Amino acid sequence: MTSHNNGKTKILLILLAVSIMIILFLAVKLIEKGNVPASTATTTTTQVIASGEAAAKQGDVVEVDYTGRYKNGTMFDTSVESVAMAAGKYDSVRSYTPIVFTIGLGKVVTGVEEAVVGMKVGEEKTVTLSPEKAYGDWSQDNLEKVDRIQVMSRIENVSQDLFEQAMGENAVVNKVFNTSEMPWPIEVIKVENNTVHIRHNPINGTVLPTMLGNSTITADRESIYSRLDAKQGDIVMTQIGYVKIARIDDTTVTLDANNLLAGQTIIFELKLISINQATDTLQNQPAY
Repeated sequence: MTSHNNGKTKILLILLAVSIMIILFLAVKLIEKGNVPASTATTTTTQVIASGEAAAKQGDVVEVDYTGRYKNGTMFDTSVESVAMAAGKYDSVRSYTPIVFTIGLGKVVTGVEEAVVGMKVGEEKTVTLSPEKAYGDWSQDNLEKVDRIQVMSRIENVSQDLFEQAMGENAVVNKVFNTSEMPWPIEVIKVENNTVHIRHNPINGTVLPTMLGNSTITADRESIYSRLDAKQGDIVMTQIGYVKIARIDDTTVTLDANNLLAGQTIIFELKLISINQATDTLQNQPAY
């Protein structure tokens, strides 16, 4: 069953290439631009010293509770359930647990990683971080424009093995396939050399969900047109993380891939829960 479902997933991605084209384009552009440059800003710190012997150092795996606030004191994130509830920002979907990371791997913001060094178990510390020590400065370079209308041919060639795995039956010339996995009917027009030539038959006005918002489909005899109906100001999750739809007009969508907290001075309240007692959950994850 797993293999069958995977086949359907793969062919669906092929058939909906128009929907992922935007994300692939953005990802390539951002990889080319590289990361935020190293910081030279300072970190201001206030701390409450707790009793204990061992102090956290480079290479230690630390477990840390945190609360992040803007300069005006408004909370934007926390690992502490009671703090989230008190701030009226409790999310029943997420899990409120300390963050666990290895000091020195760069998986959390620079200022937090630096602040934890020297802390003892039970110690609490509040740090005020400039953008360079937090989520970086906002940069025009992280804006990308993508075409609002994407075009693909109604004729597509698909591996026969993949097609038949996804459909669960043989490819037959002139047969029309309708499945719940497909956004519209597809017709087999030719089978040769282990390749199935198919024609997409979308219904004008079909609406497909994409990472950036709904996309409305229209078609003529040769092509399919996907028009993104994104909303300016929306924040959406993509393969490269959260991006903001900064602007949208008739022909283009401007995406802002800066961190949502870029340019902000941030206050973090930290409490060291343990040293080398928990498993690093961020080791193989993107920077937090």
